[in-house]
Amino acid sequence: LLGAPEARKLVLLRGALGALNNWIFFFAITQIPLGDANAILFTGPIFTALYSCLFMGDRFSVMEVVATVLSITGVVLVARPPL
Repeated sequence: LLGAPEARKLVLLRGALGALNNWIFFFAITQIPLGDANAILFTGPIFTALYSCLFMGDRFSVMEVVATVLSITGVVLVARPPL
């Protein structure tokens, strides 16, 4: 039902974190403009790539570093945080 017995705790943790992510997103759109919340939400793949480097030892190519920097710059430009 929930995968292999040794992975069930991780499956439940992933489900709980996914539910928490949804709750935080819906709370965020009540506090900040919808466009900003969406821009922040779409940074998920960027952070997944960064965490894979930090925790799993993956290596970034030069193009991936450039793409990550440009992506974060784009999010900052869309969200326009106050200075």
